[in-house]
Amino acid sequence: MEAELQCSNAIQSMERKLRIACHVLKTAKSKVDSYDAEISSMKLEIKDLSKKLEAANAQAHSLERGKKKRRLDQSPRKV
Repeated sequence: MEAELQCSNAIQSMERKLRIACHVLKTAKSKVDSYDAEISSMKLEIKDLSKKLEAANAQAHSLERGKKKRRLDQSPRKV
């Protein structure tokens, strides 16, 4: 009888631990899913910012080339 009680208590304890572990795993999965969504959003934002940076750099290079061309056009030419 005592052995059965000990066995029953051990099983109940394991069941409690298993329920807790399942709850912890569900919580962790929820956090991972949330992080995945956040990361996806950030990746899209980075892609958008990268495109804007490329456009700004291209414009800056174009303006710099225009400045150099104007300087060359304004400098006195030697004949």
